[in-house]
Amino acid sequence: MTATDLDVLKVACDSGMTILLDGRIGQVEYQSVSGTAESLQKFAHAVRDKPPTLAAGCAPRALRV
Repeated sequence: MTATDLDVLKVACDSGMTILLDGRIGQVEYQSVSGTAESLQKFAHAVRDKPPTLAAGCAPRALRV
């Protein structure tokens, strides 16, 4: 994940949701998120309002005229 990617877990936490570590197998962590309908709505608004980012290597090219 790059600095421009959306940190979904941080947004969920900032929205009032609870992040649980369900388990770990090797280096992979499995997490779940729970919260109220209000916190889900806050999360949805935060994701909707975040400006879109471009995928790595997909920067727009200058137009030639």
